[in-house]
Amino acid sequence: MKQIILCADDFGQNAEISQGILKLVRASRITATSCLVTTRDFWEAALQLQSCKTLIDIGLHLNLTHGYALGQIPGLMPDRRLPSVGKLLLSAFLHRFTVASILAEFERQLDQFVKAFGRLPDFIDGHQHIHHFPRIRAALQALLQKRFKDHAYYVRSVWNVQGSSWRDAKTQVIRYSGARPLERWLTQKAIAHNTSFSGIYGFKAKTPEDLEAYFQKFLSESEDGGLIMCHPGLQGLDLSDPLYYSRQKEFDFLMSERFDASLARNQVKLIRGMGV
Repeated sequence: MKQIILCADDFGQNAEISQGILKLVRASRITATSCLVTTRDFWEAALQLQSCKTLIDIGLHLNLTHGYALGQIPGLMPDRRLPSVGKLLLSAFLHRFTVASILAEFERQLDQFVKAFGRLPDFIDGHQHIHHFPRIRAALQALLQKRFKDHAYYVRSVWNVQGSSWRDAKTQVIRYSGARPLERWLTQKAIAHNTSFSGIYGFKAKTPEDLEAYFQKFLSESEDGGLIMCHPGLQGLDLSDPLYYSRQKEFDFLMSERFDASLARNQVKLIRGMGV
């Protein structure tokens, strides 16, 4: 059977997302979750996730595009406000901020994680895949070399995208904004990372059958040791969330017999990531 990590992103973004993910963890429907530590809702959610720490990999979702940073990042935005992912990518290519300023923010976010869970994360990734952008990638590399010595962990790589949407423009922007150099560096440094990546779709699935078709692609085309991201949650009140309409649908699908059938049909075993 193929062994694949299924990771729910955005834990801590708001209470409804966190509660949905916690329900999936307790039902053994996912094997990893990635924490946004910069939000007001993170601390209460983290206390509840503590009780599940032996059931799942808990990672740090490095954030430079949602809400507010934990400290000032000179050259990025005033008043700690974070830019859109498009503006961040443009700023990265134009060198509008220093590697040191991003490293300082990443250390603040890592310290927040350690304060909440009493240990380093099991893995690192980036909200909206910002962790491989130019200059930001250098900050990530510095963070890992400085703070993760002698710690077992893995890093999400999004270079080897699998699934139905790998040719679309959104996927190509994700891949060619720095994913290949990060993949090469992880391999060179012998840092564990997923063999393939999947979970990208238009978030416009209207029916359980739509989601089943997407996940069928994700599961069938992922490689052994691959990672599939998902974005489940309970129905919330934050209409500004770009995934507002898809989170409850993903939650319902992952809790359903349809998902069990998809796993069995594709001979997939969900695993925690330390074996990657």
